Amino acid sequence: MESFEILVVRAQAGDKEAFGQLYSGYFTPIYRFLYWRTKHKETAEDLTQTVFLKAYEAMSAYKSTGAPFLSWLYTIARNLYLDHSKKKKSILPDDPEIFWDAMAQTGPATDKMSHEREDREALAGALAELTDEQQEIVILRFIEERSYEEIAEITDKSEEALRALNYRAMKTMKSRLKKKYKEEL
Repeated sequence: MESFEILVVRAQAGDKEAFGQLYSGYFTPIYRFLYWRTKHKETAEDLTQTVFLKAYEAMSAYKSTGAPFLSWLYTIARNLYLDHSKKKKSILPDDPEIFWDAMAQTGPATDKMSHEREDREALAGALAELTDEQQEIVILRFIEERSYEEIAEITDKSEEALRALNYRAMKTMKSRLKKKYKEEL
């Protein structure tokens, strides 16, 4: 397969096959990001499709800023999610069983991600207690494994502000997890 940079250039020139390869290569991280945000499979699927439709429509106007193309897609996904969350508060999240089964299918296939279900649920509970901004940085930083530089590009915040936001998020999650595990002892 060609490099993503070459595919982007070809897609900008109107090559539908190149855009199809970009879609295939980037679908999973965008879907996973939106699924973690919405916790609803169908909504995440719909939003992911809309992200790629918007990207396809804007390909000819896309300008490389030096950041990865995926950062541009995350920015579209983030803005779409924010618009969606303002309009639709009534969608219920998937049943936890469905959510964790789906996450197992979209997560990276590595040993470090193979936590026990209980630990993942505790983390999801701690994540749910964070503000939307804090959730977003935790998802991008630790689930999507993006650098502060990439997250700054996506969120239009300074790296310093992101580090402070992440610090507060980690502090809140640590407190929540300590409380949960003390209750179990």
